[in-house]
Amino acid sequence: MFEIQDESSQLVGLKMDVKPGDHVMDFCAGSGGKSLVFGPNLQGFGRIYLHDIRDEMLEQARKRLKRAKLHNVQYLPERHPLKSKLVGRMDWVVCDVPCSMSGSIRRNPNMKWTFSDELLFKWIAQQRDIFEDALQFP
Repeated sequence: MFEIQDESSQLVGLKMDVKPGDHVMDFCAGSGGKSLVFGPNLQGFGRIYLHDIRDEMLEQARKRLKRAKLHNVQYLPERHPLKSKLVGRMDWVVCDVPCSMSGSIRRNPNMKWTFSDELLFKWIAQQRDIFEDALQFP
């Protein structure tokens, strides 16, 4: 079985030197693409925690990681009670924050008509908040 992924997810996962026994927080995990790449390096030891505010994306991640036979996984929706207990306990935190979407204009040319400085500053503030949250875990 194989799966097509964006190159950026692959590259991030390949750059992580995850070892058996490590605990990894995949923050803004989406559908788990990066975890699919580095997850096998754990060799079944350690734990991957996938966090996302979108429950539907975590459900997609659950299906994808199960299909890939990655079982040492915990899914953390936004208000999951375990999240606060993991502060300071991660060996790795990968944080793929929502971007400004400006790179998507080539695929969706109509976006250029709705893109604004106000929207850009909103995304920057959101990114900053997400990073501050994620930086609690290493």
